[in-house]
Amino acid sequence: MKPELLIPVGNPEALYAAVEGGADAVYFGLNKFSARARAKNFSLENIPAILSLTKKNNIKTYVTINTLIKNQELKTLIDIFHSLNYFGVDAVIIQDWGAYQILSKHFPKLEIHSSTQMGIHNSIGADFAKKKGFKRVILARDLTMPELRKIAKDTDIELEVFVHGSLCYSFSGYCLFSSYLGGMSANRGECRQPCRRKYSGNSKDEFLFSLKDLELIDYIPEFIELGISSLKIEGRMKAADYVLNTAKAYRLAIDSPDRIEEAKEILKNDTGREKTSYFFGKSIKNAVSQNSYAGILAGTVISSQKDNFTFKTHLDISEGNRLRIMPVSGDNTSMIKVRQILKMEKAESSSIVTIPFKDITVNKEDKVFLVGHGNVKFKSKLPDTRPGHIIGLSKKKKNIILDAVYEKTHIQQKEIYTKIDQLSWMPKIHLPLTDYLIISLSKNEWKLFLEKETFIDRFHKKIMVSLPVFINEENIKYYAELIEKLYKLGIKNFMIGHLSQLLLFKNRNNINIYGDENIYSLNDAAVKVLKNERIKNFVTPLENDLDNLLKGSCRSGILPVYFYPKLFYSRMPVNAKQGDKIQDRDRSYKKIIRDGMTIVIPDKPVILFHHKESLVQNGFSRFLIDLSFVEPSKHTYQRLIKRLHAGISEQPSTQFNFKRKLN
Repeated sequence: MKPELLIPVGNPEALYAAVEGGADAVYFGLNKFSARARAKNFSLENIPAILSLTKKNNIKTYVTINTLIKNQELKTLIDIFHSLNYFGVDAVIIQDWGAYQILSKHFPKLEIHSSTQMGIHNSIGADFAKKKGFKRVILARDLTMPELRKIAKDTDIELEVFVHGSLCYSFSGYCLFSSYLGGMSANRGECRQPCRRKYSGNSKDEFLFSLKDLELIDYIPEFIELGISSLKIEGRMKAADYVLNTAKAYRLAIDSPDRIEEAKEILKNDTGREKTSYFFGKSIKNAVSQNSYAGILAGTVISSQKDNFTFKTHLDISEGNRLRIMPVSGDNTSMIKVRQILKMEKAESSSIVTIPFKDITVNKEDKVFLVGHGNVKFKSKLPDTRPGHIIGLSKKKKNIILDAVYEKTHIQQKEIYTKIDQLSWMPKIHLPLTDYLIISLSKNEWKLFLEKETFIDRFHKKIMVSLPVFINEENIKYYAELIEKLYKLGIKNFMIGHLSQLLLFKNRNNINIYGDENIYSLNDAAVKVLKNERIKNFVTPLENDLDNLLKGSCRSGILPVYFYPKLFYSRMPVNAKQGDKIQDRDRSYKKIIRDGMTIVIPDKPVILFHHKESLVQNGFSRFLIDLSFVEPSKHTYQRLIKRLHAGISEQPSTQFNFKRKLN
């Protein structure tokens, strides 16, 4: 059976292009709760018109609600789900567990797909999604082909794979960089793409994190053989000509795998970035590009006048083309549409082209990129269909849904949780000062920890074992066995990094399972899911803000008050040494390698000690000091504990989004 060809549409022109290109299904975002908030997107009122076109062409429609939801947004989310259910879209793509809670309990007819933002990257993740009623899993883009084969073999849920388009450096759903820089969260659709910036890592400025675009058209035959349900193109912010070209190319490759070379010729018109097969290929050495911008390099400016410039190019430039002018510095690029060609001198393999411009600056040596052909025109308006209306639930019914997730908690006994990530911390921690010691170690150090039977026997009630958020296919057995060994040694407290890791536990008798900050509990509905799964407690999200915390009804969560956030969490190596400083224009960062993962952290911690008393007065009583990435020191630990009790911060430090708004 052939896989579905799933095409992105961010505006009406792209929708018509997807139809013409041969899409089996399209996905699009709304004005709210879309991971591509900067795309034009659609309104709820547009959906009847979209459905009239897609149903006429036997195309499925999937709506992306693939962001994290804040407490005050739950009412709007309920109205949106009610409207989508009424209109009859084919599926909803979600990231937030709170969205899952509301959909599964109150709108069971709506098919649910787990967004790649949910971070499902192995067979237990796929199995867990199937168990929870998801119809389809959109897998992480960071998998290898052997891992995909194993997942496809071991699971029976529908699998969707990205095959073309932009790549994020960090695992989707786990990038905090944009949020850290200014509250513009990638998990809320507001990413400002810090991975596309230049950084200084080896005494020179370069693009350390800017990945090339994914292109997996060569792997279509194997995807078909594996029974992958859907092949997905990325690009809801791309123009209609991009949508048309990529759709046509992959349509041809899926229908006629023996004509892939022809399909690749069509893709030469793709105006994205340079291409990589990423982890599906034999090497990822060249996956990082030193050109962070999309587009085909057309040439270099050889002269610039007051109102026109001249550049030499090997491409056929024509009126309607869209160009990006990139200064030598790489910053502050300009866009221009070619409305007139003043002069064109053709040579054997190139042309000298002169075009007019206004309201921008163009200098000699600037680079010129072709970012859009503009040679195919599509309608800019949806079919003339009576617009739909937001079908809001009555206040009474909405309150019934909200009341079902509301959980009023009282002030608890104060508890302090301490987290360490290296065994050398253990002799530095005075255990009477902490209620729980959360231990997160590399595989090499877990072997050494298992030998500390005397320590484990003495302190097993305080020890909490933390699992990594990413467990690749070959390590599933390792961590399942590690849990069993630790359990036999008397450890009954475990912290998981992904809800699917519940499947690693053979039995849960006498076991307390906690959720770490990666299992997002940004709203009461998400907290309800954790309670339903018998999660004893959870760490609140690192990028949360105070206003959202206070708008939630739950007060039992564990609040991180000292930590180094993982800004990037990636499988992709970086051209900088372990512990080296990485700098942008304003800040410094550090690169950490752990069990094959690249982690980038800021050079100063987030400290919220001075908010402790206010938090206690508002019902919060459980606090976490996370010493991950901190040099082990008895003095450091005791100092931090004292400052927490006294409610005194220290410098240098930041507050992340705590007092500013999480966007």
